[in-house]
Amino acid sequence: MEILKHEMIIVGIALAFNGLDFITGIVKALKSEEKLNSTKMRDGFFKKCGFIFTYVLAMMLNHSKDYFGFSLPVDLVPIVCGWAVMTEVISIIENICQINTDFVPSVLKKLIGLKDEEVTE
Repeated sequence: MEILKHEMIIVGIALAFNGLDFITGIVKALKSEEKLNSTKMRDGFFKKCGFIFTYVLAMMLNHSKDYFGFSLPVDLVPIVCGWAVMTEVISIIENICQINTDFVPSVLKKLIGLKDEEVTE
């Protein structure tokens, strides 16, 4: 039971990053000339669904080893959630760069590959 509680905390943290990426993406769209785009929002929604399905699959694989006779040598939940969090962090930083150009230093913009002409004022 303690393992499940630990996994739920990790998944909850990953979901918070998913949510922040979605929210910063909406704010970025409202600020930019693109405005809200239903196609991009739908794609973002499906991306988040894919992350959630991956979290659930990792948890199922972790717990099925006791019942089906196979086991994986690692706990998948932290690996899957860590990967998802890192992809979301990059996207959140990109969104923040376009929301508030004064907030993020130009070095960080270059690090994530954002060109000056891509930054909306």
